[in-house]
Amino acid sequence: MSFIRAVSSQWSKAEWSHQLVLFWQQDAYVRSLFAGATTMITVANVVAVIKEFPESTKQEQYESNQPLEGLSSIDVTGTLFDCFLLLFVKEIQYKTLSQAEAIIVQLSEYYALEYQKMPICDEKLMNQSVQITKAMNKLKQLRNQQRQAQRNMGSN
Repeated sequence: MSFIRAVSSQWSKAEWSHQLVLFWQQDAYVRSLFAGATTMITVANVVAVIKEFPESTKQEQYESNQPLEGLSSIDVTGTLFDCFLLLFVKEIQYKTLSQAEAIIVQLSEYYALEYQKMPICDEKLMNQSVQITKAMNKLKQLRNQQRQAQRNMGSN
């Protein structure tokens, strides 16, 4: 039985990942991020691996083999915010992210800024978007300091 559940779980993640790609394809800015070597599918799969299942109601829908209706901006935004926290810590600790992970961080910032422009629908997501914006500002400062330190090492 556990094998069947494992396969079902992987199938569900693949389906969710596919829905995420369909959601991202609707946004011109998001599409522009994938002009390089890393594909939208790769990034969506990384998001699906990092994030546990979106919601229990969605999981029930997956497990019942009903067709997925599509993701909402709240689903995607909440998921990216959760991924951002993990990747933020990873970059602070290890000072490096894969290209797919870096795109997830960039997407998180983009959706945080977009969410702040909308009327408040979900207080929790609004607070998360503000936190991400602040964290990204600190991360950019840290990256600049690291670049500056590397330049200084080369000039001595």
